[in-house]
Amino acid sequence: MRTAKTRKRRARPWDRPKATGYNTNKSNKGKISALNRWTAINKCWRTANPICATEGCETICLVNGGVTDHIIPVIQGGAGYSKANFQSLCHSCHNRKSRLEQIHGILYEYEYTEKGLKIPKRTEAGELIRIGGGGVIKTS
Repeated sequence: MRTAKTRKRRARPWDRPKATGYNTNKSNKGKISALNRWTAINKCWRTANPICATEGCETICLVNGGVTDHIIPVIQGGAGYSKANFQSLCHSCHNRKSRLEQIHGILYEYEYTEKGLKIPKRTEAGELIRIGGGGVIKTS
């Protein structure tokens, strides 16, 4: 007869081992996961571009925990790992942009890469072009 001390307890979700950053599937063993790829790119981008890209906002995103934003959302066909589709935003500017995207969809004119992904069009000065003639947005 098993007692409470010898009985094997059923595994609970919080008992599962934490993700290590490496896929444990036999076919992908040793390869870095997509999450770790994004973490590395995100850290590199925010170190190189620490100031919020919104015109008039001078928040330093590295200190205040800003966001690396996809200018053209990945879910709407934007390039996920292309630096041409990144901008640094503080949390309040990112939340404002996300709300506008939910209401209006894609906010900037775009072109297609060779792989068929969308990246934002820019002027010769490197500024983003808003859809509908809303002017240009200065970004780094």
